[in-house]
Amino acid sequence: MASCVCVVLFAVYLVSFQSWLPVASAELTVHVLPHSHCDPGYRETFDEYYKTNVQSIITTVVEALQENSSRRFIWEEVSFFSVWWREQNQTVKDAVKTLVVRGQLEFTGGGWVMHDEAVTTYTAIINQMTLGLDFLKTHLNVRPRIGWHIDPFGASVFTPTLYSLLGYDAMIINRIPDPVKQSMKLNKELEFIWRSHTTLPKNETSIFTHVLDSHYSEPVILGFDVEEKAHALADICHQRAKYFATPHLLLPFGSDFAFTNAVEKFKPMDEYIEYINSHKEFGMTIRYSTLSEYVDAVQAMNHSFPSLFLGSDFLPYVACSPCFSEQCGGLIEKVPCGSSDCFWSGFYTSKPDQKLSSRQQDAYLRSIEMFLSSMSQPPSSPIDSIMDVINLGRNTSALLQHHDALPGTSFPTCYDDYSNKLDQAIRLTQATHSQMIMNQLCGKNASHLRRPTVDALTVLSLTLKKVGDTAVMLVYNPLEIEREEPVIILGIPSYLCVEANFPTQLSGGNLHILLHIDPLAAITVVLKRVTCSSSSAKNVAQYVEGNFSLDNGRLRLDFDSKQRLYRWTNKTSLEKHSMAHSLQRYDETEGLSTFSDGNVYAFMPERGSSPKTYDTPQPNRTVLTANGPLVWEVTQTYEPTFLYHTYRIYANSSVIDMETRIGILPILPRASYTSKVTTDIDSGPSFTTVDNGFQTMNRAFDDGKPVQGNTYPLTGWASLEDTNMSMTWLAMRPVAVFANNGSMSVMLHRRLEGVIDQRGNDNSIMEDTMKLVLQSRQAGPVDIHQSSLKLQYPLSIYWLWDNETTVRSHCQMSWRSMTTPLHKSIHLVSMQVRETTTDGKQVGVRLHHMNTTSDSVLVDLQTLLKDWKITKVQETTIDFNMLKDQVSHNDSDDVILRNTQQVKTTVTLSPMSLKAYLIDITVP
Repeated sequence: MASCVCVVLFAVYLVSFQSWLPVASAELTVHVLPHSHCDPGYRETFDEYYKTNVQSIITTVVEALQENSSRRFIWEEVSFFSVWWREQNQTVKDAVKTLVVRGQLEFTGGGWVMHDEAVTTYTAIINQMTLGLDFLKTHLNVRPRIGWHIDPFGASVFTPTLYSLLGYDAMIINRIPDPVKQSMKLNKELEFIWRSHTTLPKNETSIFTHVLDSHYSEPVILGFDVEEKAHALADICHQRAKYFATPHLLLPFGSDFAFTNAVEKFKPMDEYIEYINSHKEFGMTIRYSTLSEYVDAVQAMNHSFPSLFLGSDFLPYVACSPCFSEQCGGLIEKVPCGSSDCFWSGFYTSKPDQKLSSRQQDAYLRSIEMFLSSMSQPPSSPIDSIMDVINLGRNTSALLQHHDALPGTSFPTCYDDYSNKLDQAIRLTQATHSQMIMNQLCGKNASHLRRPTVDALTVLSLTLKKVGDTAVMLVYNPLEIEREEPVIILGIPSYLCVEANFPTQLSGGNLHILLHIDPLAAITVVLKRVTCSSSSAKNVAQYVEGNFSLDNGRLRLDFDSKQRLYRWTNKTSLEKHSMAHSLQRYDETEGLSTFSDGNVYAFMPERGSSPKTYDTPQPNRTVLTANGPLVWEVTQTYEPTFLYHTYRIYANSSVIDMETRIGILPILPRASYTSKVTTDIDSGPSFTTVDNGFQTMNRAFDDGKPVQGNTYPLTGWASLEDTNMSMTWLAMRPVAVFANNGSMSVMLHRRLEGVIDQRGNDNSIMEDTMKLVLQSRQAGPVDIHQSSLKLQYPLSIYWLWDNETTVRSHCQMSWRSMTTPLHKSIHLVSMQVRETTTDGKQVGVRLHHMNTTSDSVLVDLQTLLKDWKITKVQETTIDFNMLKDQVSHNDSDDVILRNTQQVKTTVTLSPMSLKAYLIDITVP
């Protein structure tokens, strides 16, 4: 996000030549850090920013560094740099490499973008980091040491794990809740050791962390000439140095899209540095530094830094406002920070349609990556063309992790550009992946069949013209989990009655098919048109009056005389719990401030107000659309009429599908809408969320804070529990969530049109399915993890134009790449082709032990690739670019598993561990 513009009046700050005092213990060293924070999309699109700003920034920075060897510069966003690099001739590229070797130009972070930390998944984070680090290794043979994460809106507990597993030495963060930052400044705790988890070894979860004492922008230096400005700068440095435990100060020099003319930008600072260093009475040495130079200088002090925030994160973010306060600009003290209840928890839900599309694109990308890694039949398309599609998907996914993309805080033109990129990546991935599945099943005979499609209704209407006609669906399971779950084919015409080689049922014009599919397997599903009078999938829909129930024999949902849900029953144990559902509207404040009003960042209900509750459907608008034997479903319409809610349960399942259709929201009132479930679970203020889908976080509703201060990101799932029962809410897209005393609310949608800022004017319609799970606490967390994975990575479905007879005559009807399922605690995070050869390929595999309490688990990597022979296994950092034994703080035992006659393919994962391996495979 573009930094706030600091406005300082001369009356606020008077330059005093006597206000600075030397540090008593040791001379202060000021490390001036030149940088430019370049958002890959915000007010303008990625391409527009590159042409108008970034191209000249990088070009002139190279010139400025060549001009003066004392100058330094750091660069973060590899996405921008990669575009610039490809435009340069070899002379310029060699010059850049020389600057990197000299330490004048340093790459920090190394990701494709500076990713958001609240609403992203750890898989997508790792993928975007890998994309950037791949580029830096391939083109410059360089690897960053320091994370630079200074603009995401809050910091996740996965971040220290991420940089530790990458082998980094330190990380720099900035946007943490302002009251926390002010306390850390007073206690000289802005530099500390942040450990994310106690289950994993320290070397995999701990990292030296520096919090910027002010914003990442350079300080405002007042004065009329070099002498006055040098004194002002020295005064600022001595003031800021009070917040740190060592005599080293990191002073950011730059801002958003700074250094468009780097030569001119450096000149004034050159003069200040020369003046201060020539006057010893300042009690300081000031120099340009990179982050590595700063961190090395601090660590050379051998100071014992405190270990803080064990297993804690910095969410939600509380912004500093107004921006001319000392807390933001580093100029004056004791200026109010603005609205203390302005918590940036609204962006956890803002722009929900793009959040959902991004997750869907990630799912398609996983499917094609998994399939290419394990498929044994040669694809009909050249491998390079397939990799072009995959690389487009990787680039798109990585770009959407940017902290102004997925959070939904970009401006309309940029938002549209992100949406177009997502649509293109999804369409090309679907077309390529579907053809690959057909090639695997049909081999050379694939040429006899027409290309698959995703257009179910067109295929069904053209192939099922009469009773007895058949259509064939391709289904791929991208997970390592054996799955028995329904898929829904939407909008089946009323005249079209079909059955399949799996259980089917119609409900409200939608066809439900209950599939069973092995891990990492592809199957064919045959649909046959039948007479509607004989169809077991006949559609039944009827209005409901008075009390009614949905009962699948395992789970029963009871509704009262006004069709309101009021009770949940476990039919096996006969346990009964009260359970109510409502939709709520939170009207939000309106104004011009990002720091005190409701907007795409902040969730700001009107002070003193209560939410408007919709808990009773409209009379005679509750429709029972299915009543077994496969699915039980009821849909209700609320007032206002843009709210519809569906409850759905399936045979042999204890999971409740919760599907709310919401939109188009009215322009007024400016509001956020939540879905709330209230139970008799005695949870008190406690509930649990999962940071980035990786690590569970224990939360507690604080009555001393407004609701927005108790709102957290739901990335995967959130739960509440007592000694006997738990309730878990699962969602594919990220949403805001809060919970207290047996109730939980998730924010479904927002529309916050502003007078000036139009980013909140969201007229999208959302209709996605979330899931509720009520169960005994003894069921354990892995069941929830796997349920969440199934929601995050749905089955990939494509349609063939050819009938069953043609398909059977040319193809296998199923295929799988795994010999045996993995242990239920192990998640196959990703499997990616890294290199290809004439007789094999190199595959990168990441594995995550999802449990915190169970024992270590042995995994035989060969079980993932039954059609291939593993010839070499190497453990690496999680980006695959460095062998684990090359990491300075590594203590792994499974580094290189080779050099024996029989290649060792078994690896060990301890609880919560996340490991990566490069595997060389050949055809047996």
